Order: sequence, then structure tokens, then C-alpha cells
Amino acid sequence: MFDDSETVVWLKANTKSCPKCKVNIEKNGGCNHMTCGHCCHEFCWLYFGKWSTHSECNRFDENQITDALQNEYALALSRYVHYYDRFYNHQYSFDLETKLFENIRQKFIHNEQQLSKNDTQTIEKAFSVLLSCRQTLIYTYPFAYYLVKNNQSIVFEENQADLEKTCGELSRFLEQDLTKELVLNNIKRILIEKYQYCDSRKDVLLKHVKEGYTNDYWQYHEEAIINSNKKV
Repeated sequence: MFDDSETVVWLKANTKSCPKCKVNIEKNGGCNHMTCGHCCHEFCWLYFGKWSTHSECNRFDENQITDALQNEYALALSRYVHYYDRFYNHQYSFDLETKLFENIRQKFIHNEQQLSKNDTQTIEKAFSVLLSCRQTLIYTYPFAYYLVKNNQSIVFEENQADLEKTCGELSRFLEQDLTKELVLNNIKRILIEKYQYCDSRKDVLLKHVKEGYTNDYWQYHEEAIINSNKKV
């Protein structure tokens, strides 16, 4: 049981007001594509803008920081919050998707849906890929926080954004009642294509990171490392 302070922290992290009608919304799925149940407004959970105008929101852009934050300490804090929010969001999505996977597996165990063994293996494989990709995304944000911006870090952010997009699409697809959809609409092929593409984007990102270590692409913010060591 949470005490009052823990409840407030949880609500602040996991609920937000719809930017259009201001009704509180709880994030109950892994995808950042949100639809308000009250007014049907579609928006990005992180970017908070209209989904129709949504673009990459993984990058930290110092040029978008207001004049009130244009000092060294405030800028550093804003940068830290940017990366931590996204780290936490992927961790929370991972937890939600893990619970969803477990619920579906229980249905398989109790044979509540008439699915073939091949169908159940397809769904399990899709979740396995999703959780692996989500876990990769979790750790891209501490890595990105320490990176000095250069041409290779921009490539990394592009790969990160691509993986986020495909991971979100796969997550949203898996939130359907696939145990019925696979039988009724024969969407197995679409599901396989989605998880294979998501897995391929993860491989591209990790391959580039590995190349970066081999070829000394990566440079790091010394002040971030110093502050991290102080906390330890």
C-alpha cells in the first residue's frame, strides 16, 4: 500500500491531463500514442503535442529551452530531466507490456482461446521481440545523456527514434485482442512483419553503437560523468 507521498509521486509520473479537455489520463499501455477517452484527442505522451504533427521527440534541443532556463545549472537540470523522463517512460512501458504478456500467456495455459500452437508461438515471439527492443531503448537514454553531440551521435539518435517508432507501433498492435483477431482476420502475417522489422531496427542501433566503440566515435560530457561519480 502506498502512503500519500508515494501516491502523489506515482500520479505525477503516470497520469497527465489531456492537452485539449484537461481530463486526467493514466498511461495503461506501452505505446506513447494516446487517445483521450473523454474528447478523443490524440497526442504524444512525451511530446504532448497533436499526434498528427508528431515527430521525433527523443532528442534534447537546447535551442528550445526558454530564456528563464538559460543558465548553466538550469540547462544541465533540464537536460537531465529530458533523458530521465524518457528512460522512466520506457521502463514503465516495459512493465505494462510484461503484465500484458503474462495475462495473454495465462489465457493460453487455460486454453480460453482456440488458437493453434503456431499462432500462440507467433504472439509469444512478438512479445519477446517487443520486450527486448523496449529494454534496449531503456538503456539508450543513459547512454545518450553522456554523449557529446557530433555526426555519429546524430546517427545514433536517428536509429533510436526509428526503434522507438517501430516499438510503439508493435506495442499498440499487441494491445488488440490478438487471440481473437488471429482467428477472425488472419493478421498473423502483419504481426510477423511488424516484429521482424522492429527487431531489425534494434540490430541496426546496436551495430552502430558497437562500431562507435570500435572506431572511437563516442565522446562524453565530462561534467555529467563527474556529477554521476559524486552521487555514487
